[in-house]
Amino acid sequence: MTKELDLKMWVCVSDNFIEKQVITEMLKSLDKKRPDLDSLDALQDRLRIAVRSKKFLLILDDIWEEENRDISKREDMLTPVACGKFGNRILVTTRMDLLTPMTPIMHKGTKSANKATCALAQHIT
Repeated sequence: MTKELDLKMWVCVSDNFIEKQVITEMLKSLDKKRPDLDSLDALQDRLRIAVRSKKFLLILDDIWEEENRDISKREDMLTPVACGKFGNRILVTTRMDLLTPMTPIMHKGTKSANKATCALAQHIT
């Protein structure tokens, strides 16, 4: 699986879904260092350039948040990764039943999710 991918990003999101922080962690996952950018626009541009014409796997691990939060932030955060090559994958794990239908969801805490996450981690790291 790793030979088919140009890039792999794994970000633990948890309950603090801050767009700027998640994009920073995505870039850190790619470059193995924290980007020296401050603005959200600059971070999005750097991410857009990094994934342009590349095939990647993005794992957003352990997303959970209150129901009343603005879910459009997740969709806005994913806009820069739309520049990637056809066949990219975004995997979201969550503890919540209600999440935007942006991608199929694997629920954390279930036996199958735990096994799948461990197997995936072995293949991409």
